[in-house]
Amino acid sequence: DYDGKGAAFGPISVRATSDPGSAAERLSVFASKDPATGRTVAVVLNLSQSMEMSTTLTVANCSGASGFRTYTYDGSGSARFSASLPQAVVGGAVPLQLTPYSMTVVELG
Repeated sequence: DYDGKGAAFGPISVRATSDPGSAAERLSVFASKDPATGRTVAVVLNLSQSMEMSTTLTVANCSGASGFRTYTYDGSGSARFSASLPQAVVGGAVPLQLTPYSMTVVELG
């Protein structure tokens, strides 16, 4: 229930990978698709307890993904996810700023 309205990870897992490199062991990504709604959701974990990370989620083979919204949980005191404003997917890219030891849900639409 990352949006407070019952939204959840979809029932079909889709391929999601992170590029190998210096941050690979500190970053995990998972993705799903819900055929009933057409919604694609990615979950990006920053496993570093002290390092903020900038990364880009590349959206491939995701027809209709013209916009996105993020929901972030970082354990900073609130038991809820904080939502971003809707943003455009530009060139198949979703820029992300990941706070230390956080979970960011990316809802594509």
